[in-house]
Amino acid sequence: MKHLTMRMGLLAAALAAGGCDEVEKLLASDAGTVNMRDAGNMGGAGGEGGGGGDGGGAGGEGGGEADAGGDDPDGAAPDFDGAPPDGGIIHGDAGVEPDGALSPPACDFGELPAANRDRVVLVGFPFSDEVGESLTEIGSFTLSADGELAATRTRLDVGDRPRRIAFVPSGELAIVVGERGRIVSVRVNAADDLEIVDAVQLGGADYGDIAIADDGFTIFVSGSNSTPEGGLNTILLDCDGFLTAVPEAFFPLKLTDSFALLPGGDRAVVRGGQTLFEPIDHRDLRLLERTPDGWVEIGDADIYEDHVSSARIGVSPDGSRVLIPNGAIFSNEFAQVAEVGIGGAGFDDRGRLEGLEDPREVLFSADGDTALLTLGEPGAIVVLAEQDGRFDEVDRIRRIGLADQMAPITRGDLAGLVLLPSVDPDVGSNIAQIRIEGAGQVRDLGQLTLGEGGSRIPTAIAVQP
Repeated sequence: MKHLTMRMGLLAAALAAGGCDEVEKLLASDAGTVNMRDAGNMGGAGGEGGGGGDGGGAGGEGGGEADAGGDDPDGAAPDFDGAPPDGGIIHGDAGVEPDGALSPPACDFGELPAANRDRVVLVGFPFSDEVGESLTEIGSFTLSADGELAATRTRLDVGDRPRRIAFVPSGELAIVVGERGRIVSVRVNAADDLEIVDAVQLGGADYGDIAIADDGFTIFVSGSNSTPEGGLNTILLDCDGFLTAVPEAFFPLKLTDSFALLPGGDRAVVRGGQTLFEPIDHRDLRLLERTPDGWVEIGDADIYEDHVSSARIGVSPDGSRVLIPNGAIFSNEFAQVAEVGIGGAGFDDRGRLEGLEDPREVLFSADGDTALLTLGEPGAIVVLAEQDGRFDEVDRIRRIGLADQMAPITRGDLAGLVLLPSVDPDVGSNIAQIRIEGAGQVRDLGQLTLGEGGSRIPTAIAVQP
């Protein structure tokens, strides 16, 4: 109920803002739905026989790869400008009744599907085979209930180089974060049937992290910039997959590069702040609390002495500690990971791990007994486990080329499986697979090779819950 109250407060703030000038889209009543775009412009990935409609898409079996463009004859992605064709209110079924009273959503993106089943894996492909050119595509894979990973021929153009991908808890929709702030909702009907639903454009920043609340309707995205456009964004998702940015709930923080929700979703740890230019902000860690109007700061800490860059921080499942990698090459504290305790209204620095070249991303196991740290240039995964009250390195898995993002399975018979995009010098582009089998115990399961060429290099990754 508390999260519903906060969501309703954000909807009210969006409605009070006065329409599309300040909010990407407004919500209408349950009495009817006005589609933001006709079906032909939604793009999508077709099933057997290929994609249909003007949106193009990527065909499944027999269809091959195709552009997801709309009206552009060159196959460019459809231009979503964040406004409905008639300039009016766009959606129903998103929590606003005809008399203006706020109501709960009529669907449940927070309901988890069966733990043992086939899953869809989505991977970002931002590179082209042509030097100096980029792709803006995601591709799909299947992960069977018994753990077999297989590629499909399905690709979908999302209009911006994909930086992060996340699924709502039900797995029905995926949210793709483009590096320039284009946020796209994708309906995942099947591995070979992907459909763009909507997109919003955030302000100018370098976007790098995403989290979705347990209810599946509230999305948070971090943007890093030295201007006031850097910070933590809030986006609402409705039952049809349409997105509404809420500028009133924006939490400004320069050079925000990563964050993590604490258990329950009422608080968050945010990595931001800077010591490069005036005004100097030595506080590089914030503790935030959610309110009906957005985030408020309740604590902070100065963990590193100078510059910090964290691709993704990791919070333990019980919310008691956070591991903060520092990959800033011009920092005096480069190649370190800080372990910080999380209290009711602040932090305590518990110590450092050093000598971890190019640390990127931290991931805790579901039970909190193991943490994984990717090392980019060394191409390795550091296995961490608790030793005398602090996490320390207990093992290292090598030959995970340019290791960065990780996508875990946390439920069912495949719990502990982790998928990682990799570019190995011997086998080329691949999806590496490892499995956490106990405290500090991780097994290398090998790789699924993807072939040669820039268009096969994977970056972002997510797997259905």
